[in-house]
Amino acid sequence: MGSRLIGAAAALALGWSLAVHAQDGSTFAAADWPFIGGDWTNSRYSALDQINTATVSDLGAVWSMRFEGGATTRATPVIKDGVMYIGSGTRPYAINAVTGERLWTIRPDQDAPTSLETAGSSSA
Repeated sequence: MGSRLIGAAAALALGWSLAVHAQDGSTFAAADWPFIGGDWTNSRYSALDQINTATVSDLGAVWSMRFEGGATTRATPVIKDGVMYIGSGTRPYAINAVTGERLWTIRPDQDAPTSLETAGSSSA
């Protein structure tokens, strides 16, 4: 009985460590993209297989949005639990990654200079 208990405890510990390992950024990204570049090494590799040489020509935009204040971005988003986090100008945004619905935006206490809000756009 003791060896069964030890075996069960070892299996539970292994399962827990694999779950933590898969979420801590030390493995390739899959459903979530929790780090810039997907993982600690910025590999930009996804373990998902829905996009391949046969399906890449079917890709297209599902949704788009405009940032407040005419801001633009070249930032790499991160995705966790279906929420996309991205910054533009001086404002971070949380967006439903499937629908494009804006969940929240943090606005600074004071308006940022226009040159900062539109950095990287043709209007800057």
